[in-house]
Amino acid sequence: MTEVVETRIKVDKKQVSFSVGTVSKPAVAFAKDRLGLEFSIARIFHRVLNVYRLFNEQIFEENDYKILGNSLSKILFENEMSEQNRKALESLMRSFRNTHLDPQARCRIYLEFQPDAGSVAMLPWEYLRMKLDIQDKGEYFIYLAADEEAKFDLIRSFPVNENFKAPAPVKKMHVVLVTANNEGPFNIDEDRRLDSWCSELKSSNPGAIEFHQFEQPTDAFDDAANEYQFVSRLRQIIDSFDEPYILHYFGHSKIEANCGMISFVGDGEKAKWIDDRTFASFFESKNLRLPHVALLQACSSGQIASFAESGESEKEDEIRGVGVCLAMKGIPAVVAMQNDVTEEDSFAFIRKVYQSLIDGDDVAEAVTRGRTFLGCAYKSARKQHYSNNIFGTPVLFLSVSQPFSLRERKKQESEEETAKYKLCIRCNQVFTNYIGHVHESDGGRLVSISEEEALELSKKGDAAASTSSSAQLDPLQKNK
Repeated sequence: MTEVVETRIKVDKKQVSFSVGTVSKPAVAFAKDRLGLEFSIARIFHRVLNVYRLFNEQIFEENDYKILGNSLSKILFENEMSEQNRKALESLMRSFRNTHLDPQARCRIYLEFQPDAGSVAMLPWEYLRMKLDIQDKGEYFIYLAADEEAKFDLIRSFPVNENFKAPAPVKKMHVVLVTANNEGPFNIDEDRRLDSWCSELKSSNPGAIEFHQFEQPTDAFDDAANEYQFVSRLRQIIDSFDEPYILHYFGHSKIEANCGMISFVGDGEKAKWIDDRTFASFFESKNLRLPHVALLQACSSGQIASFAESGESEKEDEIRGVGVCLAMKGIPAVVAMQNDVTEEDSFAFIRKVYQSLIDGDDVAEAVTRGRTFLGCAYKSARKQHYSNNIFGTPVLFLSVSQPFSLRERKKQESEEETAKYKLCIRCNQVFTNYIGHVHESDGGRLVSISEEEALELSKKGDAAASTSSSAQLDPLQKNK
């Protein structure tokens, strides 16, 4: 059974504090002034890198994302240190290392930015890159939000929904699919791509998911009419079933004048832009069941557009951005895109998320699996992981204390059926029923391979296999 360790990191204007499990650590002074270069690097990446990538995917390389990830790590963890603070930080890093080494462990990292955190909260934390000392013999780097084993869940936490109760598992997931397709240079070809995607997901998971179409949410010109049409149409759909539902918005979003904007369909099918607070207020309507998950398939919908800069301003409405405003209204989980993103890339991510939710994973696990797929498999050769920015694009905002599932987790298959082969890219050995291997400490990275690939390597004499007890095992003999 998987052991989940929760790590909560709270950041305010002056300090960083964290807890591991039930043990709280001393607060660490926040050296924002001393780390000005790292702040500048992170801001430049966030503002420039993502826009230009849409036009030229080769303009930034794998090393650029390492620089960004390392800068974020310095901002969060390389602060003014007393001896007590250093020991506390070492304890946190040790918990990360132990999670990485333990095949039965999982770590939840909750980033909680306090009202005066300011520009720190607006940085692209999903690119956070950590250095782990493995067995005191070497350094091993991971992206916390998308590590190759998908064992770390990075969550932006805004715990405003204290009375939330996790839903009972359902047999069928309901998805209200809102499409806002406007005429213009970024017109979405939803008829071909969206219908095909929905049909494929349903056919591969019979009876597990149902889509409810909610096309063209409004053609009104004022906010009151927009709200009435949106709420009345949404209520009409969700009244047809009693189970929890996912609200999936497929359209456009942008950042303008330090606030988030989301697109509806206006006059002549041109974009009607609605600001983040107004859109979030739609869900304050009486007798309207909130979605358990809001999934925003739209550029920049996950960006935090502004955040209170001083302790004198601690109002919730100082936080701006489409996704975060929905979370602040109490929607339990909001998944959104903090960068510009192509339709193809966003579809690759959400398919993994939906499949993971259908399989019974909770919403944090599902987002992590989607990010890991984008970073380690999608458009990526085996040794060129994290070579583009899309793995850090999805953001998970959580307004409840812990992630939750919508469906029951699939029953575990027998050990014989679930045994998997993994290839160490350093020593070129194949391992099965993996617990540990000798090259963990000096760059050995394990990638999953099929049984057929393992057998082929064995025939060529290029690899040996090992069981979890370290006894040598020829893959050809596995089932004998």
